[in-house]
Amino acid sequence: MANFEIPNDSVWTFPIVTLNAAGSFEAVPAGDTPTVTSSNAASMTAVASTAAPWTCTVTPMVQLSPGLTVTVADSAGLVSNVYTFDIVADVTPTNVGLDLADGTSVAQPVPAAPGP
Repeated sequence: MANFEIPNDSVWTFPIVTLNAAGSFEAVPAGDTPTVTSSNAASMTAVASTAAPWTCTVTPMVQLSPGLTVTVADSAGLVSNVYTFDIVADVTPTNVGLDLADGTSVAQPVPAAPGP
């Protein structure tokens, strides 16, 4: 997964969710609380909200910094995850491309032509 770019002039809040082995959302275990840890709090803070619904708020503290991570864990011992962020100055679009991760497909008959 590519690094998530955080503009240096904005604060981002992300939902914290619990997932099963298939990747589907599940209810939070009773009594569970989230924790988030920034790899460098001087460059980017990460704060978890323990009230439902759980969230993680990420705040840039510097103008530019690549490769910062946030580790998301919980008190029930679920598998933790690490996310990588880049603090950037300018996120004005500069090119166009395909979102391959979110592409869709439909079935079709196998083409008769064997190829080029």
